[in-house]
Amino acid sequence: SIELFVTRFDSHTASGEIVECVSDILHGHPPDQISCIRLKSRQEFYASFHITVSVSSSSMKMALDSLMSAESWPTGILVRRFFKPKNNG
Repeated sequence: SIELFVTRFDSHTASGEIVECVSDILHGHPPDQISCIRLKSRQEFYASFHITVSVSSSSMKMALDSLMSAESWPTGILVRRFFKPKNNG
């Protein structure tokens, strides 16, 4: 699985729109293999999401390169790898 953090979307952007965008970036990747969770944003004027994409090991590099490319996303969108917060205990 590839996990991404994407932010700076319009505050009215729905998770389904992000799934559709990821599917397009990956040339028709099945939407049922894409999970998108809206995150609580620090600012109310933009939206952030945690995306998980299930891909085969043979297509991992291609998918990661495509998803991390700034040209794949609308102008102004910030894309980073998603890392789970470290446990305090």
